[in-house]
Amino acid sequence: MRENNQIKLLLDHISHFMKCPNCGADYDIENVQYLGRIQVFYVVQLFCERCSIPVFASVLVKKSNIKFDLTNEETKSKKGAKPISANEVIDFHSFISQHKGDLKTLLG
Repeated sequence: MRENNQIKLLLDHISHFMKCPNCGADYDIENVQYLGRIQVFYVVQLFCERCSIPVFASVLVKKSNIKFDLTNEETKSKKGAKPISANEVIDFHSFISQHKGDLKTLLG
């Protein structure tokens, strides 16, 4: 029973964070299917409703307890968030490259 709950949690997180590599659409939870487990790998299939492309993925799970940094509520609130652009990454890299202090002063 515990593994079933972990699989449901894993599929929920996959549906919130993965996007179709072909068209960029979000995956609905109904289109994320657990196929099986091979040792520490969970095998899933994702199906894109927009472009009908199936994607197979293997997810490495190091421990039997799946832990995520975000709660379900936090992941749901991020689902429609705009992706970080390449320019934003470049700007951030430039900013931290020019910083002369430590991480504490950077974030402070």
